Amino acid sequence: MAEIDSLNIKGMVLGIPDQIKEGLKLAEKFKIVDPLVDKIVIIGMGGSGIAGKILKNYLRNEKIRIDVINDYSLPNFVDENTLVIVCSYSGDTEETLSAYKQAFKKKSKIIALTTGGKLKELCENAKIAWQSLGKVDYGRKSSEQGNVKFRRSLYFVKDIKAGEVITKEHVR
Repeated sequence: MAEIDSLNIKGMVLGIPDQIKEGLKLAEKFKIVDPLVDKIVIIGMGGSGIAGKILKNYLRNEKIRIDVINDYSLPNFVDENTLVIVCSYSGDTEETLSAYKQAFKKKSKIIALTTGGKLKELCENAKIAWQSLGKVDYGRKSSEQGNVKFRRSLYFVKDIKAGEVITKEHVR
């Protein structure tokens, strides 16, 4: 059988009931606690979309709007108060990537579930940008007084799209 089923598809299919049980245990702990989230949109194609439909059904008694989208475009009601759950096993699903980018532009709260691909890369870049944000302070700190003459300015000479990584071509 191993030569016919080298990827162990049979084992994966037979393991689905255990995966569902484990998922339900994890979902029992899931609570919407962010007062700024007033709706949930789940993005996914194929099996990832089915997972979204299962989650929507599981959360059907929650007092929050939940929509599952299997398309390139997000609904117009998606905004910064929307939790967008983006699901793509490969991380390269074209429709899912398009919807992720829209959610990012709308400043939605985003959770991405993926094993890699472009979606993982976009999330890592966004996390780097998020981690680099801090409080703006243009004043000089006491530790900088001795090297004020070395202070330089940074000028952006090329537009930067939301989520894009800043490169040498952007600055002078």
